[in-house]
Amino acid sequence: MKTKFFPHNRVKNATAYATLLKSHRVTMLENNIKIILITSCLSSIVTVIIVAFLLRNTAFVNVLEPRTAENSIKVGTRDESSTNRIAEGSTSNITSSVNLVRLPHAVKLGAVCLDGSQPAYYFRKGHGKGSTKWLVHFFGGAWCFDEVSCVQRSKTILGSTKHLPAYPPKLQGILSGDYKVNPDFYNWNAVLLCYCDGASFTGYLSQPISVDGRNVYFRGKKILHVIMNELLLGELKNADKVLLSGTSAGALAAMMNADYIRERLPKSADVRVFADSGYFIDVAAVNGQDIINRHFRNMVRVHNSINYLDKDCIKALKPTLRWKCIFPQHSIKYIQTPVFVLQSAYDPWQLINIRGINCQTPEYSDSFNVRRSRIYRRSRETERVSDHSTWRYKHIHGIYCKPPECTRLEMSSVLQYRNVSLFALRPVLLSKKNGLIVTSCLEHSQSVYDDTWNDVYVNGFSLSQAVGNWVFGRTAEHLYLDCEYPCNPSCSNVW
Repeated sequence: MKTKFFPHNRVKNATAYATLLKSHRVTMLENNIKIILITSCLSSIVTVIIVAFLLRNTAFVNVLEPRTAENSIKVGTRDESSTNRIAEGSTSNITSSVNLVRLPHAVKLGAVCLDGSQPAYYFRKGHGKGSTKWLVHFFGGAWCFDEVSCVQRSKTILGSTKHLPAYPPKLQGILSGDYKVNPDFYNWNAVLLCYCDGASFTGYLSQPISVDGRNVYFRGKKILHVIMNELLLGELKNADKVLLSGTSAGALAAMMNADYIRERLPKSADVRVFADSGYFIDVAAVNGQDIINRHFRNMVRVHNSINYLDKDCIKALKPTLRWKCIFPQHSIKYIQTPVFVLQSAYDPWQLINIRGINCQTPEYSDSFNVRRSRIYRRSRETERVSDHSTWRYKHIHGIYCKPPECTRLEMSSVLQYRNVSLFALRPVLLSKKNGLIVTSCLEHSQSVYDDTWNDVYVNGFSLSQAVGNWVFGRTAEHLYLDCEYPCNPSCSNVW
C-alpha cells in the first residue's frame, strides 16, 4: 500500500530539511573559519622564520638604513660636508654616511667583475681620532671553481655590481659605526670591497672565456689594483694605521693580498691583517675524499691565480703543489704583514665543505653544488648522540648545524676538528708577530655580528677586546685559545 502524504507532513519534512541545511551550513562556516585561522597562523610563522633567517644569516644583504638627500654622497664622488660629525667618545647609535662608489673608468683598464661590470666599494669617512686610520674590509662569499660555475655566479651579486644597492646594509661588529658596539674602530675610515671576481682577488686572465656564448672575466687582481689606485689618490696616502679585514673568502683575500697592499701604502703606516674564518685547512674529508683540494686546485687554474700568490711560497713548493699556496697554513709564514687570525675550532662551513660531516638539518646544498656527503649511512641501529643536547642549534650564512642530530661517529669527527685546526694553525702559534684567537663556538664569520663580536669571551677577553688589544699594542698577549667544547658558556650568548 502506498504511503499517503498530507500537507502537514510536507511542512514538517520541509522544516526538518531546512534545519538540517542550516546546521550543515553553520558547520561548514565554522570549518572554513578554522582553516583560515590555521592557514593565517602558519603563514605568519613562516614569514617570521624567513625574516629572522635573513636578518641573522646574511653577512651582506641586510636591512638597509634609510637615507636622505642631505646625508647622501653621489656615486663615484666624495662630499666631505655630508659626512656625519660625531663627538669623540659619543655613545649614541652612530649612523655615519656609508655610500657606494662605482668605478666606471676601471672598465677601460680591464678591471671588471665576472660579468664585465665595473668594480665598486662602499665608503664611510672617518672622523675625530680615526680620520687618519683605515679599515679596508673584504666581503666573503665562497668562490667559483670552473668556467660554468663562474658564469652562474656572474648572474648574482657575487659576480656582478649591476644590482648592488646604492647604500649598504646595516653594519655590525667590527664594521659598526656605533661606539658602544665597536669602540676601537667605529670612527675609522671604512672601505668595504664588493666581491665580484670569485677567487678572493687573486686571479687575472687578459682575455675573457666564452661559455655558451657568454663571456666571463677573471680579473680579481686587476680590480684590487685599480681600487688601490683610486684610494691612494685620496686620503689613504696619509694613513698612519691600516687594518685589512675580511670574513671567510674575504679573510683569505686579505691574507693573500696583504703584502701587495702594504707595499703600496706609506712606509710609516702600521699595516696589519685581521682574518676572520678564512683559515681554510688543507685536509681531506673524513671519508678520504679530496673535496677542498679539488676545488682550490681548479680555482687557481681557472683564474690563473698561481702568478699572484706569494712568490716565496711558490718557490718553496714543488711545481705540482704550488697551487697549495692558496691555503694559509702553507703561505702565512711567508707573509710579512702581521696577521691576527680569528677561527672557530668547530667552524661549521669547514666541517661540512672540507671534512664532509653532514649532520646538519635541513638538507643543504653547498657552494660547490654537490650533494650532502653520505659518509655514514644512518639506519635504525644507528644511535643518536644524547650527551651533547646542550649544544644549541645554530644557523650561519645558510649553513645549518645541529650536533644532536649527529651520529656518534660524526660527533667524534666534529670534536676532533679542534685538533685538526690547531695542527694547521701551528705557523701562527709559533709566530711572534702574528696573533690568534680560537673559539669553541660553532660559528663561521664571528666579527661581523654584534653578539659574537662583543658577547663571546676567550680567556676573559671578548673578541673585540682581543683584536683591539693586538692592533693597538695594549698588551703583549696575542694568543687566545679556547678550551674544548662545551667549556665556554659565552657561546650560548649567540642567537
